[in-house]
Amino acid sequence: MIRALRPLGIALAWIALYVVVGSALALGLIKSYTLIAGYYRLVLPDVMSPWFLPVFATLLVIAFLAATWLVGVRLARHSWAELGWRSANGTMRALLRGFAIGALAAGLATACALGVGGARLRFAHHWSAYLGAAAPLALGLLGAALFEELVFRGVPIRRLANAIGAWPAILVLAAAFGMAHLPNDNVTPFGILNVALAGVWLALAFFSPGGIALGWGLHFGWNLGLALLGAPVSGMRFGPPQAVYHAGPHPWFDGGAFGPEGGLVGTIAIVTGVAAILGSRVRRPRLWIA
Repeated sequence: MIRALRPLGIALAWIALYVVVGSALALGLIKSYTLIAGYYRLVLPDVMSPWFLPVFATLLVIAFLAATWLVGVRLARHSWAELGWRSANGTMRALLRGFAIGALAAGLATACALGVGGARLRFAHHWSAYLGAAAPLALGLLGAALFEELVFRGVPIRRLANAIGAWPAILVLAAAFGMAHLPNDNVTPFGILNVALAGVWLALAFFSPGGIALGWGLHFGWNLGLALLGAPVSGMRFGPPQAVYHAGPHPWFDGGAFGPEGGLVGTIAIVTGVAAILGSRVRRPRLWIA
């Protein structure tokens, strides 16, 4: 029994090392950025600034890319391809394809909430202000999506898959992905289940020919698609103030204050997104994680 659990224990130790190194590097970068900005008397974006998320997410991405290289490539001796940085048709194409699918899935969820669930959406007539707010939002969510892919896919899913198999690793990290959203505002059990389902969706992208770039695009497209329409993203509102979204009377359907991820519309959109990335492989489950 102990011998059977040894590979799992080793994998968890590698994952813990990766998270610790990434977190330490992130903390160091944030402190260094603060000190340098203070020395040169630069104005730091505070949490209310639209540029806070792009700056913060960029520092996190740099830290965890460095941890991926140090722990995943140098110490654990994985290739970049094993860690998801592969794509038969090019990384940029996989990223753009993922973004398109993620954005369309977000649009589907919001359309169902508006058309069937009774949710309401209103745009203020200040398009220049809307576009101005959308630019830093897109940059911030681009970095945030990659950060979460590095933390929940990348090195962790590769080490765990090598130890216990791809499907158990997918399910374990999908559950962890869902549980990581428990502190979010207006969280619901349905919302956590849908976030975990999204974790399966993103993991299938990781194990597909598109690799982590496809999952990054899916994640970014989904979050940005919801945010630009004013809908909450996992309970958090990122969208421009010019887009005003109000949930309908049935939270089980449209997710209520948690956003479409908290209701049936989210389930429908995510399952549709899974089918979209599987494509012709949807009828051949053995190839889903080929």
